[in-house]
Amino acid sequence: RILCVPSGLSPHVRSIDQLRSMEKPTDSEPSGAVCDLLWSKFDPDTTGWSGCGLVSEFGCDFLDEFLTKNKLEMIICSDRLTQYGHESFHG
Repeated sequence: RILCVPSGLSPHVRSIDQLRSMEKPTDSEPSGAVCDLLWSKFDPDTTGWSGCGLVSEFGCDFLDEFLTKNKLEMIICSDRLTQYGHESFHG
């Protein structure tokens, strides 16, 4: 199973069911779940969750926990521009 997100993950959203239950469409606040989903990014050098608002990053451990809990194989972050069209960051 694969999950595609606009940018990244959020410590406020721990399950796929939480994503499904979010009101849509919605506005983004300067911080919180929607902001994180739109602006956070994966950083293999980060441990856990770091930052807040528009400068949030999550690491391998945070990603692995989310994948395992939600029985996912991978997450695709659609905001990345890469030289060859895609890039694997972890796993």
